Parts: sequence; C-alpha cells; structure tokens
Amino acid sequence: MRRKDCGTYSTPNHIVDNIVRRTLLALDAEKTRNRGTINVVDLSAEAGHFALATLGLADRRNVHFHAFDRDPEAVDLNRTLLDNAGRLAGPAGFRFRSSLRESVMCRPDELLTMEVDAVIGNPPWKILHPTDAKALVNSYSPMLRARFDVYLAFILRADQLLRKGGVLGMVLPSAFLYNDSASGVRKYLLDRYDPIYLGTYPRQAFIEYRGVAPVAVLLRKKAPPAERAATQIDVHHSLSEVVPPAASYEIDGGAAWRNNPRAAFTPGPSVHSLARSRAGTRRVSLTEIGSFSSGAKFSPRRACAPQLSFVGIGAKNVSPFQVNSTNAISFTDSCTVFDRSPPVQFLPVPKVFFQTVRCVSLAQRLVAAVGGSGELACSSAAMFVPSDAAHADFTAGLLNSTFVNAWYKSRDQNHSIKISVLKELEIPLDEPLWLEIAQRSRQLAAAHGARSDRGRNLGMVSEADHIDLLGLRRELDELVFDLYAIGAVERARLNSLSVMRSF
Repeated sequence: MRRKDCGTYSTPNHIVDNIVRRTLLALDAEKTRNRGTINVVDLSAEAGHFALATLGLADRRNVHFHAFDRDPEAVDLNRTLLDNAGRLAGPAGFRFRSSLRESVMCRPDELLTMEVDAVIGNPPWKILHPTDAKALVNSYSPMLRARFDVYLAFILRADQLLRKGGVLGMVLPSAFLYNDSASGVRKYLLDRYDPIYLGTYPRQAFIEYRGVAPVAVLLRKKAPPAERAATQIDVHHSLSEVVPPAASYEIDGGAAWRNNPRAAFTPGPSVHSLARSRAGTRRVSLTEIGSFSSGAKFSPRRACAPQLSFVGIGAKNVSPFQVNSTNAISFTDSCTVFDRSPPVQFLPVPKVFFQTVRCVSLAQRLVAAVGGSGELACSSAAMFVPSDAAHADFTAGLLNSTFVNAWYKSRDQNHSIKISVLKELEIPLDEPLWLEIAQRSRQLAAAHGARSDRGRNLGMVSEADHIDLLGLRRELDELVFDLYAIGAVERARLNSLSVMRSF
C-alpha cells in the first residue's frame, strides 16, 4: 500500500537488466567520451533495483552509482542491500552512494556537481497531490502545466543533470508516447535527444499496476559531431524473462518520432514498401468495386428513426471472419435514436463489417467479417458494400490479412479506423487469386463459426476439433502476399510489423 500511495512499482528483473545493459553499451560506444569513471544516477531509487543490476553488469567498468530517494525506509533498505552485495560480489570499480533527498524539487546543483553520464530508473507514475504539483509547475514551467504525471518532472530533472552525450534510460507508462499532457516534454526531448532504444512490454508486466503497458526508453543527449539517429525497437509479448522479443527492428530515429510518436511502432512506407504488384497488373481501389458507409450513429438530440427495422452490428459483434448477431441490438422503424437515417438501401445485400474503434494496444488494427441480410453497421462499426456480392468474401479476407494489417499500421495516426485511409488501398486485379482468397476467407469464417459452436457446447467432440485455423490463416496471408508480389524477406518484415502491439 505504501508503494501504491507513492506511485512506484516493482520493475521486473529483465526490464531493469535490459535498460542497464543497453545504457552501459551505449556509453561504451560513445566515441568522444573520456574512458574514465561512469557516473550513473537513479532519482527514485526505492530498494536499489537499478543499482543492483548495474553492480551485476558493470564488469570491468568504473561505475559510481548515485541513488536518491525521499523515503527514509527506501534509503535504509537500498544502503543495506548494496553494502552487502558490494562485499559479496561487487566489482572493484563499483561505488555506491545513497542520499535521503527530494530529487526533483530542489535545485539541480544541490544534488551533484559532477557531470552525469546516465540517469536510469523507474520514476513514480502517480499524479501528485495539488501542493506538490504546484511546486513542480513552478520549478519546471512552462514544460509542466495543469494535471500531469510526476514522471515528467523526473525526466526534466534528468535532463538538467545529464551531460551532452549522456544517456537517459527510464521505464515509463506507454501513455508517454501519445498523451497530450506529455506532448510538451516529448517535443523538448526530441529537440535535444536521439531516441536510441524503445522496448515495449505487455500489460500485467507490473504486479501492482496491471492496467498499463510499460515501455523502456533510452535517449542520448545530442552532442557534436552529429550522426544519423537510429532507434532499435523490441516488442515483447510475453511476461517471461527468457522469451525473446516477438519482433525487433530498426527505424530512422529522427523523422519517425518527430512526426508522431506512434510511428515508432508503425514504420511508414519508407521502411516497408507496401505498394508493389506484378509488372503490368492493373490495380483498383476499394471504391471502384464497392461503397463504404459509416453506418448509423447514436444521437438523442437529433433523434432520427430508421426507415426500416434492422439489426445493428457494432464493434463488439465483429471478430475476424465472424459476425455475432446473437447479442446485437434490433432497432425498429420507431426507434428515434440516430443522428441520421441508417443506409437501409444496403439491408438486403451482403456487406463486410469492420470495427472502427480499437483498443490502443491491440496488434490487429483491422477486424472484418461478412454480414448478411437485415444487418447494418451501427455506432462503432462501419461497412463496405461490394457492387458484386461475390467480392464480399474476398474483401473480408483482404482486410483481415497480415499484409493489409501492416499496410494500415504504416499509415495509422489515430485510435480509430478511418475510411479515408482504407480508400487509399490499391488492389492488383488478379481474378484467380481473388477467387482463392475468397475461398480461404469462407473457410476461415466457417472454421470460426464451428469453433464458436464448439465453445457453446462444451464436452462435445465436433469437426471444429480438427480445424487448423493457423494453417488457414497462413494460406490466406501467403495468397495476399502473392497478390502483391511480396518477396520472402519483405514477408518476414511485414509479419513482424503485423504482430506488433501499438499504444
């Protein structure tokens, strides 16, 4: 409870080790640094986890570790732990000092007078009491204003301490990459630092705080001579310490981060050239083979009624290849709950429903399925209505594919799925491949339906037990890759991008 009140959480070993190891390697690689003592600071040391990891990984380096915390219990604990660890296993060049200090609300010269090579740690994420918040706003104005998370103040204090060429390595909530309250600090950092590493971890990584996905961020303070910035990105899906990243890649650390922090997770067309097709093959857009509709939106103030009764399909009713209309809401022609009359002209024809909202950490952006007569998109779903009903299964397979998922990620700037972006998708005309993709799409829809029936009839053995869903998905993805003439190396990169989570 004390840790929760302070807003601090125990960091898993492998996240701490990852930050410490990469920080030391980044300092080793710095060409202009004098190969002397490395001064490392933790501004919120708690029990000294980062100091212990540094002691264990320092090897033959001379490292002086300076730990600060305003909690006397934490300072006593980290002193005891590090004293014992130093006597038992500490390298000759490792020195540790712990100070009982409020590290962010004092003047920076009251902490240290020497140049700091690295500031690492897991600062508190808590929104401060109004008294503390006012003091921090006064200390770091105009970077902090109104309500903010206190970790932003720790970042700004670290910046005041770090020398040029120094490394900032912290565990932060993923919201740092996109929240408006952090935008000023993000811009400030991007003007003065090169992002050199980003590691993303799944929710539940912190035992005490399971609602937020943490990220490990390393930035190097810019110093001449300027070099091309590159950011290494690791995407972890497992909580295990021994499971390697699900995806790992490198991007241009300048342009991608500056345009939009989410671009760090979704490299653009310059990284993944997604618009190839067979030489001489004509391409069409989705708008040439059908129509998009955003469906019916709720608005009690406008209070329009549909011209005909229909079943409203929202995001919760759509999963890959499967529309679950059992739990959908039926609307009659007397329901005055919409801001405009739903497009009832599409009621009798097949259509492809897709979600228009998504959880910000889901790997799969596009979720689509073929719907039938009497159904219309509603609220958090939209639909594509093909001019030829035979193209419905093909379109659903295409939108659910790894290729189009990666294609959309490379252009996504929002938390919602935009029809305007989907309209830009060009499709090579290849009738045999379209037919094969449609066939796999139908097989996957049937397989998912059989699995759902199996779940509702527990204990019964059915044909669903013998369906190879993963195999069918792989076959669909390979057909779509063939359609766009994607080579083997690029397929591997697109597969990595497609499974990455975003924040």
